[in-house]
Amino acid sequence: LYTLQMVDVIACEDTRSTQVLLNAYSVHKPLIAAHQHNESSAAEKIVELLAAGKRVALVSDAGAPAVSDPGSKLVAKVHEAGFDVCPIPGPSAVIAALMASGFTTDEQPSFAFAGFVPTKKNARQEWLQYWLEQPMTVVMYEAPHRLKDCFKALIELSVAEPNRQIMVGRELTKRFEEIQRMPIAELSDWLASDRPRGK
Repeated sequence: LYTLQMVDVIACEDTRSTQVLLNAYSVHKPLIAAHQHNESSAAEKIVELLAAGKRVALVSDAGAPAVSDPGSKLVAKVHEAGFDVCPIPGPSAVIAALMASGFTTDEQPSFAFAGFVPTKKNARQEWLQYWLEQPMTVVMYEAPHRLKDCFKALIELSVAEPNRQIMVGRELTKRFEEIQRMPIAELSDWLASDRPRGK
């Protein structure tokens, strides 16, 4: 909040979503849309603002800028222009999921963030196979309407180890948060049960 109050302009993924947050805390700053469809042009505008001595914050709707959210091109352009980039950590679904899973330990702390599961069936199968073979905890994102296909693929690929543990985290740190740890073989039953609202 202090950062948002101190900057001159706020670049955001969706001005409507960010305005709700700013209104709740009485923060009144000009907003610039910076999403995946206009990130390059938004980056140019932001570099111009920085060159004029303005301070600019970049926020995402949910998650963290440049981590499976828009922002990486913008951050790269700001670096290229010679301006400082100062991360202000906030809620992170990746770290929240790891904390809730219990899969990483002092002895085995390594993990990989794989990003979003590919949408096409063949690409999804190959991608999941690759990550299932990695000797570390893997965090991946999936859209709610594709969970059924993703879980089906995971079950098929894990026939030899149906008791392999998986943790499903939904709406982490939000109103409809749900965290379930189970063997991969139980994914279908979990998805078939009544699910609360949320993504």
